[in-house]
Amino acid sequence: MLKKVTLALIIIFIALSQRPQAQAGNARIYFVDIGTGAGTLIVSPTGKTLLVDGGPPGAGTARIVPLLDSLGISTIDYTVLTHYHIDHDGGLTEVINAGRIAGTAFDNGDAAGVIPPSLSGSTGQAYTAYKNALAAHGVARATITPGQVIDLGGGMRATCLAAGGNLLSGGSVTITNQDLNSESISLLVEYGDFDYIVSGDLTGGGATSTEKSPDVETWVGQLAGDVDVVQLDHHGSTSASNQRFLSALKAEVAVAQTGSDNTFGHPNRESVNKFLNTATTSGSAFTGTGAPAPGAGPVFYQIEQSSPADDRETQQGYYGAPLGSAGSGTILLQTDGTSTYSMFSINSAQIDPLAHVYPVDHQSPGLKADFPPTVIPATSPAAPLASEPAVVSAQVADRESPVSSVTLSYSLNGAAQAPIAMTPGGGLYAATIPAQPDGTRVDYTVTGTAGAQSTSYSSGYFSGVTPIATLRALTSTGEPQYLGYAARIQGVVTAGSGLFGSGTNDDYIQDATGALNLYRSSNGISVFTATTTGQTVEAVGHIETVGGRFRLDLTDSVEKSSTPWHTTVLAVAPVADAPEHVTLHDIAVNPEHYEGHLVSIAGVNFVSGSIPPAPASLDAFATVSDGTASFTMKIDHDTNLEGYSPPSGFTMVGIVQQDDFLRPFDSSYDIAPRSRVDLGGPSTPPTPLLTIGEARADLVNNADGGAGEAVEGRLVQINNVTITDGAFPAAGMSGNVTMTDATGSAILRIDADTNIDGTATPSGTFTVIGLASQFDSAPFDGGYQVLPRSLADIIGAGAPALSASPSSIDFGTVTIGGSAIATVTMTNVSALPLTLTPPFTITGTGASQYSVGVPAATTLAAGAATTVQVAFAPTTSGAKNATLNITSNSGSAVVALTGATASPGGGSSAGIVISEFRMRGPNAGNDEFIELYNAGAAPVAIGGYKVSGSNNAGTVSVRATITAGKIIPPHGHYLLVNSAAGAPNFSLADQTYPTGITDDGGIALMAAD
Repeated sequence: MLKKVTLALIIIFIALSQRPQAQAGNARIYFVDIGTGAGTLIVSPTGKTLLVDGGPPGAGTARIVPLLDSLGISTIDYTVLTHYHIDHDGGLTEVINAGRIAGTAFDNGDAAGVIPPSLSGSTGQAYTAYKNALAAHGVARATITPGQVIDLGGGMRATCLAAGGNLLSGGSVTITNQDLNSESISLLVEYGDFDYIVSGDLTGGGATSTEKSPDVETWVGQLAGDVDVVQLDHHGSTSASNQRFLSALKAEVAVAQTGSDNTFGHPNRESVNKFLNTATTSGSAFTGTGAPAPGAGPVFYQIEQSSPADDRETQQGYYGAPLGSAGSGTILLQTDGTSTYSMFSINSAQIDPLAHVYPVDHQSPGLKADFPPTVIPATSPAAPLASEPAVVSAQVADRESPVSSVTLSYSLNGAAQAPIAMTPGGGLYAATIPAQPDGTRVDYTVTGTAGAQSTSYSSGYFSGVTPIATLRALTSTGEPQYLGYAARIQGVVTAGSGLFGSGTNDDYIQDATGALNLYRSSNGISVFTATTTGQTVEAVGHIETVGGRFRLDLTDSVEKSSTPWHTTVLAVAPVADAPEHVTLHDIAVNPEHYEGHLVSIAGVNFVSGSIPPAPASLDAFATVSDGTASFTMKIDHDTNLEGYSPPSGFTMVGIVQQDDFLRPFDSSYDIAPRSRVDLGGPSTPPTPLLTIGEARADLVNNADGGAGEAVEGRLVQINNVTITDGAFPAAGMSGNVTMTDATGSAILRIDADTNIDGTATPSGTFTVIGLASQFDSAPFDGGYQVLPRSLADIIGAGAPALSASPSSIDFGTVTIGGSAIATVTMTNVSALPLTLTPPFTITGTGASQYSVGVPAATTLAAGAATTVQVAFAPTTSGAKNATLNITSNSGSAVVALTGATASPGGGSSAGIVISEFRMRGPNAGNDEFIELYNAGAAPVAIGGYKVSGSNNAGTVSVRATITAGKIIPPHGHYLLVNSAAGAPNFSLADQTYPTGITDDGGIALMAAD
């Protein structure tokens, strides 16, 4: 009875504490249970209010307005809409229409770069409705700018740190409205010594299966510094909460808003676990797998309980509403700003206010008046060859003070080198790290100082080609030691594209020292180069991890216009499988050693579980034993393993993988066979045979209310179909065509990330294999389609059997009279032999500027490939576009050709002059440079030009030969600098030369031979 009375008194106390609009000495932050979305109400000690976002449609009316009524708040003084997504502005519009906004509404404004790219969809319509509601109710609207301060009274304020990619420091990050999340407004809310940061769906460079987001969080973290509480960006998604951001904040408490019924896997288990493993102000971290004890931090809170049925979601948080109680999970944070803050659920006893009390960390005493500078670096080239120096540049900015110094510190394989003062120019600071041998690890730190504050950013890269084992160093939590570093590897493909994922790279590469996962999100700007098991390839990417799996990531963020990350096939001829013959005991003793390796284990039997009898939408797992140990077999749903039963005592071949999502990443290893062949089965799987009607993909069931859900995610085979409407899209494009069989018509989706786009549309009857997929909006009960993974999935008479890679070639700019050569790989993707029929033709307006050779082979067995060379040799100026047409007895393939021209060299007639030079400058005899200038109106290729010099003895020699491919644009410059130590312009050079020109020596510029 005593417990019940005590609980009742606590609830009464909470209810009474909510009522007054102003509470002397206390600030309140309500994380409103708006379901899947975001909506946070801030009430200052004086009663002034700020609403940050308003949740999805329905949340304003059902959740926020009733909360205002319960608190006695008639109108809100300020609103901030972080970005124009419907789960943030839909409910806010309802609050506006309810007449509850009396002050100023801040947002990103209406510039083309920050509004939804389309106003016709739900996102654009919600944005328009928000604007119209403000106008209709006479609410003052203002475009927020970084540095804007919202004074909430009583010593409480909100400062805008970032908006639309612009930073309070004056720096900026390139973003795109293709990812509205990256445009989110970030607010630092301060009251006394208490600090809280909320940033909507701000992105941190994280990736989903489809794309990689821009990184804005890192630079916001540099500005914010240590805080008490962080509202995890993007509801705890994998696209946000990067390690640099969390490490800068050192927050004791994190909160995420999302509903139990969300389908996005929010809050993500690995993102929350990352926060819990990040040191707080005191240096403490939580390394367990459950929820940490409250009161000290780090501790995580969420408004609604995670679904136990979705293993993507965290189970490490305290929640306001248990399952089945959606809407009742609002969490209140209350603080006096000087000593403590408390967390509790206002509609239930889920979170006890007596237990969830935290001390203010006092790391940012008072209101921040001087913010640190931001340091945003870049390296060019990102992954230099052993022969290439790397220029490290940085955008350094500060609002309050001029930048006084920027320094580059670096080390080579851990050996510190002399720091370099970075030189300003063109809005950036730059310094050069000399070329390093293959496999050299270069760690660098850029430190910018302005006034009394400094900010440092550390990263690195591996020079040239690096052994995989060198890259695979791990931290104590099982994460890559060199996370984010750029690297170049060469090795043999042990699991090619399409085995563990469709339409993109989820491949495995092995060299003599180790192995790793090669990965690319499906919609990244990086060109998709499909690999085939047995090929030898070179890959350039950045070191990342997911689920404990070490990977070289080819993905670049969506705002980029170009990317250095790529895969190049070095040898098409396949190398035979050579798995390591080991026992399960060998692997179990040191699984990390084998992660990524292709292994073979003899005498295997199932201990528990089995291979599913039919294709499924999720991976399955079983336990197997070879008599030495038991281990997990992974049945990847992208393979053809389902439905196969291997005999007793079978040999298992597969890739050792890791699927561990809680730090330390030291468990959950498994072996993933690539196909039935790896278990001794047949090479050709009997894919489930369905008609269009059976696949529930026909256009009748395809409408809303359709019944395609039963087979969504399954790999299906449909025989005897014909194309009845549409054509396969051009190379690099996605599109839909209609296919028909005796039972109905269905959508066949051709994705630009496959090798099908740009090929001929099948004529006649054929068979298609593909994933039964869905592209729909709420209520997500229609929009079913069949998605073939590659040309190999289109089989039979009239179907394209020939694949050409790459599907397009850009030769860049070539000097008139010069030439450039590229190689096209042609692959027989059918199950029957194919004969190429040269000579191939080139058509189009620029056809005369291109030529094509003879293929290395004309008869290709099933799955075999050959190559042909294409040359671009321009004779006239202008852009040159053409199409290479490759023909065979089983269809054709096309490759788009593009190129541009530059005027040939030739002294003043080409406009190239020596515009400026210096010899024996004030910094000693090696302080010299030579500047070339293009005085003409057209770009000029200067590759091969020679700069000669003489000394006072009259000896003449070539000091520098301009690197091949270099072009000076109209009225552009090219700077050559003596590379000897002490030359002050060294870091700004386009190219360096080692031998000086002394005393009365001269210089001369000679065109290429």
